[in-house]
Amino acid sequence: MRWPLGAALSAVLMLSACSDGDGNAVQPGDSGTEKKVEKKKITVSIYDRSSIPEGEGSYEKNRWTEWINENGPEDVEVEFVAIPRWQSRDKLNAMFAAGNAPDLIIEYAADIRNDLVSQRLVMPLDELIEEHSVYYKQLIEQYPNLAAMSTKEDGKNYMVGRISPLDINHFVLIRKDWLDALNLSVPTTPEELLAVATAFAKQDPDNNGQHDTYGIALSGSSKNIITYAYRSIYPVLDDNLEYTTLWEQTKASYELKKQLYDAGAVDRDFLTDTEGKKAEEDFISGRLGIWGGNFSAAKMEAFMKAVPDGELQVIALPKTEFGHYAPELNSPLAPIAVINTNAKHPDAVMKYIDFITDPETAHVLQYGIEGEHWEEGPNGCPVTIDEEKFKKEVDWNRDYMIRSAFLDPCANMKKAEMNEYEAAFDRLLEDARQMYLRPEMPVPYSVSLNTVPTLPPELLLIKQNAEMSMNDIWVKSIITPGYSTETALNDAQNIWKSSGGEQVDEFNSDWFSQNKNMLVEVTDWYQYKVE
Repeated sequence: MRWPLGAALSAVLMLSACSDGDGNAVQPGDSGTEKKVEKKKITVSIYDRSSIPEGEGSYEKNRWTEWINENGPEDVEVEFVAIPRWQSRDKLNAMFAAGNAPDLIIEYAADIRNDLVSQRLVMPLDELIEEHSVYYKQLIEQYPNLAAMSTKEDGKNYMVGRISPLDINHFVLIRKDWLDALNLSVPTTPEELLAVATAFAKQDPDNNGQHDTYGIALSGSSKNIITYAYRSIYPVLDDNLEYTTLWEQTKASYELKKQLYDAGAVDRDFLTDTEGKKAEEDFISGRLGIWGGNFSAAKMEAFMKAVPDGELQVIALPKTEFGHYAPELNSPLAPIAVINTNAKHPDAVMKYIDFITDPETAHVLQYGIEGEHWEEGPNGCPVTIDEEKFKKEVDWNRDYMIRSAFLDPCANMKKAEMNEYEAAFDRLLEDARQMYLRPEMPVPYSVSLNTVPTLPPELLLIKQNAEMSMNDIWVKSIITPGYSTETALNDAQNIWKSSGGEQVDEFNSDWFSQNKNMLVEVTDWYQYKVE
């Protein structure tokens, strides 16, 4: 049963108050006069994706930050702190070191959140939820697995989460028209992927007489095409959920990356494209043949306008000796927020969490304002009034919400009418769902990344420093002639050992053996699949 919209909102929100001109809310006093309600100021992080349309303000101040402050708890004032999406670890580290990290930190990366827990930079939430929460407390009582996903080795809950339908996160897309032009088949093995990517780069698949195409991207999320195919991602567990190391998987994945680089199938400047923006632009503009990452109707429209004769197809990751896996899926149970240990008003932060997780709040942030951005359709779900207005004013605000889409009966409803771009994207989406949302082809990790151990600070430091050095070695193996992946493996293992990495392996091995009851296996995700 899904949670009804607004089940607890009235218990969380008070009526919007007037202002006395100094930022303090006012409400009627017993004598008919007005008295001030002291506002507690809190700071909340927001991803800066550089995607706010011109004229809509900044991530710190815009129509939605104002709406949140006008409609949220009357005694809470929220200041948003923008953090670059792909630099959040470095930015958060710097902010904590400077003592000005946000009170509420929205962070999608499980490893970053776990590191903050390990360093005791964020607080346990059990007492805070018990004493100051209404809606979120009810949510985790109805869906206890959500709290279990946020519980660490000390038995305490450190994170705030959301429940979503199991769905696609990353697509793997290929230029079908290029395959047809070169009389090639969809690659299903690493060898075929290498051959197709090389042909895309060398054989002028767009028939323009120029050497201006690449086969596959190795930057941004696209690099996960190969990383996931070889199951080179922590944690890898055996059939008994016992911890195993990643050395052979990593070596094999970098061997293919090196072969692609040596064959001229990739952009030789991929290392400068740290966020993968150039690769995405190359794909959308028609210069790249195989790409992986988040896709959307808007990106489909941009591609179709740039490449009118182009045709895209969803493909599976290549099957390797380590198995056959899906690209990144959206975990249906996803902790995404933590509270700074030094938050001055944690009770106010909890009130804000109740507000921002409530379905009625999510409904407004997701669909916009009724009568302005949407009207009710025949099935009772919102229908967008003006697509361009919606894109300009609403479509970029997703990171402000902690939305449990699984509780929204309209979340998976298709639009009654789609334009050609939306229809084309919808076909890709359905193909991806059919291909990727199958237990027999799961993501390459056995358990949710949200339930992996938090390392003690001294081991975390060892792990982070060693991985930085090892990453340099693995990258060197791609771009350096004569430097083999076998040599890179030996050098990486030596760094790991000399840095104390075996202590990390020992800790992980013991933890997974002793804490199987805390693990949420990926096979449990499929109960949240919505047809």
